[in-house]
Amino acid sequence: MINSTRVSNSNRLCLLYSRPFQFRRRAHGVSSHEPLNSSSINVQSKRAPRPPRFIKTLNISKLQESGQSVMDLSGIGKPALSFDDPTKPKLTVWFEMNHSTFPADTRGVFYFHRNPTHPPLSASIRFRLCDQISDFAQRQDLQFRLGQPWEVPLICLFSERHKGVRDFLHKEGLVRQGTLDTVERLKFVGQRSFLRHYFLQQPFVVDIARTELMFTFVAEHGVTRVPYRRPFGIDHRYECAFEGWVKARFEVAPSETRTPEETTLVMRCLGHVTPIKQVREGGNNVILVRPKVGELISRKWTLKSGTSVIEPLTFPLWEHLEQKALNKLVSSPEWHWRTESAER
Repeated sequence: MINSTRVSNSNRLCLLYSRPFQFRRRAHGVSSHEPLNSSSINVQSKRAPRPPRFIKTLNISKLQESGQSVMDLSGIGKPALSFDDPTKPKLTVWFEMNHSTFPADTRGVFYFHRNPTHPPLSASIRFRLCDQISDFAQRQDLQFRLGQPWEVPLICLFSERHKGVRDFLHKEGLVRQGTLDTVERLKFVGQRSFLRHYFLQQPFVVDIARTELMFTFVAEHGVTRVPYRRPFGIDHRYECAFEGWVKARFEVAPSETRTPEETTLVMRCLGHVTPIKQVREGGNNVILVRPKVGELISRKWTLKSGTSVIEPLTFPLWEHLEQKALNKLVSSPEWHWRTESAER
């Protein structure tokens, strides 16, 4: 409750509307912990805040020797994490959305993950499910969505309020200062529904029943977001012929008729994550062909003459401003980061 004798009506209105905007810039399951300034008001909390969970190390090789304890996040909404001082929270995380809770049996430890074959910006903080540290290597990461681990991407830790986390990562030797400087400069704000790409042939998991895809392409010089509407739709409508998830990757489509400024991407199916089921019959003109492992994902076009033509599903990079920016990105050497390693 608020002491009405000490708070004017205008101040009371400011208080009511200040709380929802406290974490206005959220990014992928992470927010900064910053309490309200209560120097001029009295607020009685209904529940005492939970003490922050203290992380002694995020280095996998030091988990055992540091005495890092296993944490239980089951049913918890937004646990606060502390890195340098057990009493001072530096990072607040959540499972999916701002008001969601972590699922049952979410017990384990946070750790820093980076695939050595991927660019440094693709690193993240993940949560390994385990009952004790000695089981770390034999267990799996907490999953956010099918084939997608729960994580706090490094590129989301850009604000001044995350400085304590960045300093901790640098002190442990997990991230170079130059990479952290790039994170601050990019100021990335994204959502989990976005498919983030850090290099051209990076594998990803996609739902072929989705009516809209939002790809986020991240490089040191900038971030480009490109939406594609109805890529799998029948006759370009918001209805899809198939349901299921596939593992795929982008490739540059070879063409003798397009100029370098008219780059087009195609999508190759690397595997079926779930069974592919046909749920609707074909349309009058265009329908997705059932994806086959190892082949390009394609569509079948029915011409007025009744003849059918099968062509790869294409993602042009030259139709809109965002796509033109992406075209420049695809052409840069940095985005062809060890493409031969992406196939492993």
